[in-house]
Amino acid sequence: KQWYQRRVAITAGIETDEVIVSVFSSSVKFLTADQIKLAEAIDAQIVLFNVQPLEFGTTATVHHSNIIYDLASEINAAIDNALPPNIERTITGKGIIAEIHGTKKKRVAGVNKLSGKFSLGMNFAVTRSGFEVWSGALASLRYVKSPILETTSNMSECGVSFAKHSVPDLVAGDVIESYFNERAERVLLSSKFYGGNQDQENLGNFRTSDYQ
Repeated sequence: KQWYQRRVAITAGIETDEVIVSVFSSSVKFLTADQIKLAEAIDAQIVLFNVQPLEFGTTATVHHSNIIYDLASEINAAIDNALPPNIERTITGKGIIAEIHGTKKKRVAGVNKLSGKFSLGMNFAVTRSGFEVWSGALASLRYVKSPILETTSNMSECGVSFAKHSVPDLVAGDVIESYFNERAERVLLSSKFYGGNQDQENLGNFRTSDYQ
């Protein structure tokens, strides 16, 4: 019961709506061969507190420390690393579709550029009334009738055409934007076990003797 209470004190502080910490097996003083095999079979991580490190290798990730706060921080970091990153969109250019020519298989749009610049290799999105109706790549970018790789600051208009396999259903007044995506690593738990009286209360009065 005492071990269970301590274990709950650790895991309760690091669970979120996205992350649930499951303890599949636990023991006192030593780790069994069956527990190691279980961790390897289900791709679980091994957490060792105040016990000797493993004397033999394992394919499972092992966290080991005699200091409970250091061990909790390692668990935090492991959870952070498992989270999918946020994808943040950065807008590089914006314009209004003024006119549309062509067919459903090959569509060309005249764009009044409002800000930034368009580059042929960027991602593009079309929005209507605030809702995205298409995203993808351009087949070509033109100024007057000449193909260009990107617009410059003195170009107030340009022409865009779309790849055959990805032709949007455009209407005049749609907003077209160029953008790139950045991966932003997520850190949900970085400060859970640092320097707070509440954190120490949640962990309880840990005593090394409880696990010897």
